[in-house]
Amino acid sequence: MKKISLLLMPLLLMLAGCTQNNGHIGHIFGSWALQEITEDGHPYPLAPENTTVFAFQNEIVRVTRLSDPYSYETRTGNFSLSGSDLTMKFAKDPTPTGSYMFVTPQWLPIPKDGKPIHFHVDTLKGDNFDFSLDYDGHEYIFHCTRTW
Repeated sequence: MKKISLLLMPLLLMLAGCTQNNGHIGHIFGSWALQEITEDGHPYPLAPENTTVFAFQNEIVRVTRLSDPYSYETRTGNFSLSGSDLTMKFAKDPTPTGSYMFVTPQWLPIPKDGKPIHFHVDTLKGDNFDFSLDYDGHEYIFHCTRTW
């Protein structure tokens, strides 16, 4: 139990230390746990042992997949929200050869080409946040609930 606490503490401190820099950025500010994805109205298969969290602060979005208490993956990018248009663009990381690789979350059904990804915000009220994307001939809806 002590090992689990020590491993989760840095992640919790990162999430708990978030403040609203440069004023209030709206209802999107905070952390949102992905509950479900639907593809054309049908459940999209997600690994039941994984949890995905979207965290929004200032102009930064951080997407984290927790696989178990000992491992997680994090992808960081920028976002903008204008009305019901949500745009995310993920950063690039250098590869050993000196080129750059886009770090779009590989486990989500979203474009991986490094270009801005345009979502439509369907619901952003209270503890519910639903956003959708038309990608590769399919409509994906991401259903999230607020964690803080």
